[in-house]
Formats: sequence, structure tokens, C-alpha cells
Amino acid sequence: MGARHITSALYHYIVAGCAAPKARYLTVGLVVLVMVVARLTLPSPTLPGEGMGGVWKTQAQAQAQTQEDNQDEDELFLHSDGRNASRGQSPQQLTQMEREEAEMRRKRLEVCSFHDPVTNKSSGNFVSIASSRCKTRLGNQLTSYAAVRYFQHKYGMVPRLDVFQMRIIESVFAPSSLKVKAFKTSSCCPGKKWRKVVALQNDKRTSVAIGLSERFKKNPEYYSRNFLVGLGGHTMPVFLFKEILSELRSEFVFRPQITSLAERMIRTVADKHREYKKIIFVGIHARRGDRIYKWKQKRIFKDSIVGTYEGKFFNKAMDTFRDRYNTRHQKVVFLPTSDSYGWIKKNLINKNDTYFTREVIEETRVAQLKGAQILEMWHRQDLAVKGAVGYGADLAVLALCNHTVVDYGTFGLWAGLLAGGKIVLPTGYSTAKTPDTVWWEIADLPSVEYIDVSDLNIPAPYEV
Repeated sequence: MGARHITSALYHYIVAGCAAPKARYLTVGLVVLVMVVARLTLPSPTLPGEGMGGVWKTQAQAQAQTQEDNQDEDELFLHSDGRNASRGQSPQQLTQMEREEAEMRRKRLEVCSFHDPVTNKSSGNFVSIASSRCKTRLGNQLTSYAAVRYFQHKYGMVPRLDVFQMRIIESVFAPSSLKVKAFKTSSCCPGKKWRKVVALQNDKRTSVAIGLSERFKKNPEYYSRNFLVGLGGHTMPVFLFKEILSELRSEFVFRPQITSLAERMIRTVADKHREYKKIIFVGIHARRGDRIYKWKQKRIFKDSIVGTYEGKFFNKAMDTFRDRYNTRHQKVVFLPTSDSYGWIKKNLINKNDTYFTREVIEETRVAQLKGAQILEMWHRQDLAVKGAVGYGADLAVLALCNHTVVDYGTFGLWAGLLAGGKIVLPTGYSTAKTPDTVWWEIADLPSVEYIDVSDLNIPAPYEV
């Protein structure tokens, strides 16, 4: 009879003996005997028999199970869904202990999905995180989102933005459609010293990305695991994420209230021109405010005509669209937006075909943040999302247009990218390249058209 059979028989004898009070001393002695037999005849215990019916394993079985467990946990880490599917067991088949372990893993993953030494107990191996932190408004945050999503698409990294950044994005776009989650390295893994790499090479003067960094470019596969991959805050790598524009458009789904406001604007304008079979909507975004002020303060732009030519540029672009598309059965209409309603109202020539969102959508009349408030946004969440419905509606209207005309800024950039038609831009307004000029030129999008200021009867920059 084998050792396991002997042990089983003795076990049943002991149970029966325990039922008789006078046999308890005999039972104690038999318990000791069973322990001795088990120690001499069974293999050395190594690991509890998780999922093995409580039978202890041999050393080889234990090692094999350890490798399998590590693989299971790596799968759990990568999918971050807390399931125990890799073991082929349904929840009903799991023991109570296994269910508790799975729940603990799930909770750990909610706290830290990147470097969890318990989940990844074999080596602490984790998929690299692509991060792009900036402290500004919606346009820049969308660009950060697009940048980290590109590195997920291209290199399989985990895309993450700061909580502040995602709050701004989610104030305008439906959270359920977004593929990037909020995350803080400081609270995710306290005490963790991150290995970092800068993945982009930036233009020294404008800080706009002009390519991959030499270090990253040499071995991107190596940096795809165990690194915090920094993409900068305002690097604007349009030349990279232009490859995933269709995916980004499907993820940037406006919130229902914002969508409703934008669609109402389009219907209101279309109803005014029912005599035409087709209406061509052209969105316009004029960036004024802090952008113009800051550039005028910089020495490198003092010889530019920034702030003086834009009105003529927009009117030239509008006339170009009128000449190109207006027919007996087709009508071009323009939907201008800006951070300065007064400026576009004053400077754009309206030929009974121009409609301002502020005059149709009441929610867009909320006052814009000013200089000091913009600097405080990072520390005040109420300021970060102030007027979100208003500027969200502006962007949604522009996104519904067929074509776009913009001067500067990332808000206008995303208006054009989301609309998907022609994007008309100015050129020749400065002897020194602005950040906008750099990112548009490197992106080299086929949909972009330029209007040179030399055609607008404005003195060249070097003559001003």
C-alpha cells in the first residue's frame, strides 16, 4: 500500500477515534505517527497547492507552477481587468482564497497599473508609460492626448496624462469614448524611482518636436518596457499622430449637451439658406489674447507683423472660398469663433454669409480666462474647466464644418483636424518661424493650404 493510501486510512481512523472520548489519547499518538509517515514518505512541501485540490507539489511542480503564476499575473497586469481567465476557471470554480487574491490584485491594479511588485513579483517588469504633461488649456491637452496615444499605437506603451489634464478633456468629451486614463507617478507608486527617457527631439528655439530623439530612435523596443517615456508638454508632434487621426476622431466624442448646441447652430444657419441644395460650412478660429501679447513681447518676433495682418488674411481666405464654391445651387457660409468676439465682429467682412456662435449659442458668452487665471489653473480645478460648455460648443461647431481657416494656436489646430477638410493657414508673417509654422511644416498635411501675406498689401516683416 502506498504512503498516500496509508495516510488516507489513518486519517479516517483518527476521525472515528476522536468521536470516542476514551480513545483520545490513542488518537493523539496516531496523529504523531501520521506526521512521521508523511514526512518520511511524501516529497518535501514547497508551495501550497493553489488550484490543485490541496495536494502538495514536488519541487519541479512548484517551479513550473511559479512560472505559470508569473505568466498569469503578467497577463493580468497587461490587461488590467482583474480577471482570472488565464487559468481557465470560471468564478464558480475558484476557491474563496483565490477569489480574495483576485480581488486584491484588481484593487492593486486600480491604484497602480504600471509597476506593482506584487502583481509582477518575478522581475517588476512593466510596459512603459508614455506621458506628456502640460498645464494649459484644451487645445494643448488634446495634443498631449494624441501624442501618448500615438506611442501606444506605435510602440505598445501605456498612454497616461495627469489628472488635471484629463479633467479638462473630459469636461468637453465623453469619458466613455476616451482611451487615455489619468495617473500621477507620485501617488501611483510611492518611493518608486522611475527610469526616464525623452523620446522627442525638439527645435531649440520653439520647443516644437521635429523628430525622435537619437537615444530613443536607436532602440525603441528597449524603451518600450520599464521606462517613463517623456514627450514634453508643448512639443506638438503633429507629424507623428497624423497617422492615427481617424482613431482620434472616433475617440473625441463631444458630450451630449455640447453636441446638441453645435448641431442646433448648424441647423439654424442652414435654415436661413433653404433655397440652396447644398451648404458648405467653413469654420474660422482667430486666436487673439495672450498669444498675440506674448509674441509681441519676444525679441525674435519684434520684426514681425503679428497682430496687424490677421483681419486681411481672414477676409482673403473667405473670398477665396466664396469664389471656389458659390454657385446657383450651392452656398458657402462662415462660422467664426475666437477668444475675442469683439475682434472678429469688427474685422471680418460679413456678406450675409457669416454667423457668429456667440450670437446663436448663449453658452458661448461665458468670459474667457485671463492671464493670472490661466497661471492658476493647475492649482484650481474650477478654473481649469470654467466655460467648458462654451468653448466646447465652439470647437464642436468647427468640427462639424467642411473646411477651416485658422491663424494660430492649438484650438484652431484641432478645429481643422477634427473637421477633416481643407485647412487654410497664413504664412510669411514673420522672418523667424513661430511654433505654429514649425509644426505645420513638419506635419506636411496634404489638406493644408497657405495664404502668403505678400498678397495682402501688407509691408514685409523686415520693413515694419
